[in-house]
Amino acid sequence: MRYDFRLLGDLEVRVGEERQRPLPLKPRRLLAALLLEPRRHVTRSRLVDAVWDGEPPRSAHGALQVYASQVRAAVRDVRLVHRAGGYLLDIDPEAVDLHRFRALVGRATAAAPATGADLLRRALATFRGSPLADLGPGLLRREVEPVVTEERLTAWERLAELELTLGRSADLVPQLVQLTQEHPLRERFHELLIVTLARQGRTADASETYRRAHRLLRDELGVDPGPGLRAAHRRVIVAGPGHPDQLGANMLPRDLTDFVGRAAQLTEAARVTAEPRSAPALLQISGMAGVGKTALATRLAHQQRAAYPDGQLFVDLHGCTQDREPLSMESALGLLLGMLGAQAGPDPALNAARWRALLATRRMIVVLDDAVDARQVQPLLPGNSASLVIVTSRTAGGVDGAHPIRLDVLEPADAVDLFIRVAGAPAATDPAAVARVVRLCGYLPLAIRLAAARLRQRPAWPIRELAHRLDNGLRLEELSAGDRSVEGVFEASYRTLPEPEQRMFRLLSLVPGDEFDASAASAATGLPVSAVRRLLENLLDRHLLEQHRPHQFRLHGLMRLYAAKLWLLGRTAPLWTAPVTPLPAGRALPRP
Repeated sequence: MRYDFRLLGDLEVRVGEERQRPLPLKPRRLLAALLLEPRRHVTRSRLVDAVWDGEPPRSAHGALQVYASQVRAAVRDVRLVHRAGGYLLDIDPEAVDLHRFRALVGRATAAAPATGADLLRRALATFRGSPLADLGPGLLRREVEPVVTEERLTAWERLAELELTLGRSADLVPQLVQLTQEHPLRERFHELLIVTLARQGRTADASETYRRAHRLLRDELGVDPGPGLRAAHRRVIVAGPGHPDQLGANMLPRDLTDFVGRAAQLTEAARVTAEPRSAPALLQISGMAGVGKTALATRLAHQQRAAYPDGQLFVDLHGCTQDREPLSMESALGLLLGMLGAQAGPDPALNAARWRALLATRRMIVVLDDAVDARQVQPLLPGNSASLVIVTSRTAGGVDGAHPIRLDVLEPADAVDLFIRVAGAPAATDPAAVARVVRLCGYLPLAIRLAAARLRQRPAWPIRELAHRLDNGLRLEELSAGDRSVEGVFEASYRTLPEPEQRMFRLLSLVPGDEFDASAASAATGLPVSAVRRLLENLLDRHLLEQHRPHQFRLHGLMRLYAAKLWLLGRTAPLWTAPVTPLPAGRALPRP
C-alpha cells in the first residue's frame, strides 16, 4: 500500500489518491513528530513535549501509548516500532512531502540551470499552505514553521535567479509581486522584481518598486536598502527608459554538461552567499590536483549569475600550471581592469585602488582560479562591494575572511556516473568493470575523465581491457590524453615544494600500509619525529597528503604511484644522507 504523508499544509495521510480520515489533535501531533524524523528513534520526552506543548499531564506516558495505538491503526501498513524510551516510524523519507521537497532542492543545487529550475518548481509545488497548519500553535509548529518557510523562500529566490539566467522573465513578475507583498521586508524579492521588470523594459515600474521598498524599509526597520537592492536600482537608472536590462558580460568558462556530484558543497556555498553582509562574499575552494576545483567554481559561478548581474569575470592565476610561471599581481590586475574596460597604469598600487573603486558600485562574480597562496590573491580582492569572489587553490592556507570549502574525491556512485557520461552509454553495460576502473582511478575526477576519454578513443576495447591496463603497473602512463595527464598535474604541484618537502614526499612512498603516523615516517626517513611532523603538515597544507583521522596520514593511491616513480628515478642520486633506521616491526626500508 502506497502512503503519501503531507506536512506542508494541514497534516494529511493519503493512500493512493484517497485521503484518510484525520486523527484527533494529539495523535496527529505525535504522527507529525515521527514524520519529521523518519526511520530515526525519537525519544519519549521529545514526543511528550511535541504532543502536549511542553506541559504534559502526569499520565502523559500512558496516554502516549494510547495515541501510538491510534497512529498504528491509521497507518496499519507502516511499522511503528516501540523502543526503550521512544518510537521509530519505519517509512521511506520520500513518502513525506517535506523530505521530498528538500531532496528536490538539493538536486537542483547541483543541476544545470534548466534542470535546476524544473526541480525547484516541482519542489515548491509540494506546498499547500503553512507547514503543520492544523496542529495549533504548539511546540512543533513553532520549531518547524520558521525553518521550512525560510527554505521555501530561499527556493523561490533561487528559482527566480535561474529563470532570469535562462531568459525566462515573462512569467516571473506576478509571482515576485505576490512574494514582495507577502514578505515585504525581504529585500531579495524586491531586488529580483526590479531586475525582472527592467529586463522587460519596464524601467519606470522597476524604479517605483525600488522607491516602495525604500519607504518600507525606512518606515518599518529604520534602515536603508542593502547593497544588492541599491545595485539593482542603479542599473535601472543607468539603462534609462526603454532599454531592457541585460546581464553584464559573462567571461566564465563553459559549464561542464557532465558535471556530477558536489551537492553538499554547492548547497554550502549557496548558503554562505545568501547571508546578509557588508563585505564581499568570499569562498576559497581547495583540494588536491585533479579533484575538480575549477569545475566546481565554474558551476557555482554560473548558478549564481543572475544574483550578480553586473558581470562575471574569470582569471587563471597559473599557480600550478606546467611550464608557466604564476601570474604576477600586476598582470592579474591588468587583466581584471581590461575586462571592465579600464586601462592599467604603471603604478600597481593605483591599479589596485582603481580595481576596488570599480567594484565598489557593482555586483559581480570574480573567479580567481589556481592561486599560489593568499599573498597572490589579497591585492585582487574588492573592498566594500556586494560582489562574490571565488578563489581556487591547491594550498589550504586561508585567504583572510574566506569561507573554506575543501574538495575531496568523488563518492563511488558519482564517480561511476561521471565515467559513463564521458565514456558514453555503452560503458553502462559492464557495471562491475566500470566500478573497478573508477576505483583504480582513486575516484579522482581528472583520472576518471582521462580513463573514459581513453576508452572512447579505443572503441574496440572492452571496459575490462581498460581496467586490466590500469591494474598492470603503468597506471599513470595510461591516465593521459593529448597534453593532459594525471602525472602532469601532480608534477606541477610537486615542483612548487621546497627541497625538504620534495625529499619527504618521495620517501613516503616507501612507508608500508594505507595510513601512517609521524613515527612511521620518521623510521622511513631517519629524520627526528619533530622535523617529520612539520614536513607532513606542509605536505598536507598543499594537498599532497590526506588526513581522515587525527595524527594519521595517507597518500592518495595515484599520488603514491607518482611518489614511488620519483623515488625510483632518483635512486642513482643520493636523495637523503640519513642512516637507515629500522621500522618498529624490525624491517628496514631501502635507502635511495
